[in-house]
Parts: sequence; structure tokens; C-alpha cells
Amino acid sequence: MHDHADHMSDVLLTMERDHKREFETRLAETSKLAFRVAFAVLRNSEDAEDVAQEAFAKAYRNFLQLRERDRFRAWLVRMTWRMAISRPEGTVKSRLFLARQRLKELLQ
Repeated sequence: MHDHADHMSDVLLTMERDHKREFETRLAETSKLAFRVAFAVLRNSEDAEDVAQEAFAKAYRNFLQLRERDRFRAWLVRMTWRMAISRPEGTVKSRLFLARQRLKELLQ
């Protein structure tokens, strides 16, 4: 019985390592994409970086629940976009940036 428990423990550890490795691979492939999505919404680098990091943390926590792993990219984009648009009002810097952008557009 003890051998069976040890074997199951080894199997679970191997699965955990494999999932972590897979997540890291997918993260490396999409890290710039999450920032670009967040920046497109927020128009501020600092806010976009924060949202991208939050999205990666959430993706890591929920990675095992993702049934279609080949959809990771779309899943991360959707998650990042939702997090960016639901951000309260952003920081003062992002509000100032947006105000300046709107002013420039009006003056053109």
C-alpha cells in the first residue's frame, strides 16, 4: 500500500512539473501579446504592464482548468482585454495620457 501511495505521489509531481513547463512555454510565446492588448486599451505602459502581469498570474492559477490548451493564446488575450477594460479609471498617468491624446485629436 505504501508503494502505491509513493507511486501516486510521483505521478502527481511529474504531472505538476509537466503542466508548469507547458505553461512557461506558452507564456514565453505570448508575453508580448498580453502587454500589447493591455496597452491598446489603456494607452499607458505602466498600467499595461500591471494588467499583463495580473493576467499572467490569473492564467497560471487557472491553467489546469483550460481544457483546450491550443486555445491558450486566445484565452490569454480575452482575459487581458477584459481585465484592461474593467480597470476602474486607471492611474492618474493614464488619464492624463488619454486627455492629451484627445486634445491632440481635437486640435488636428
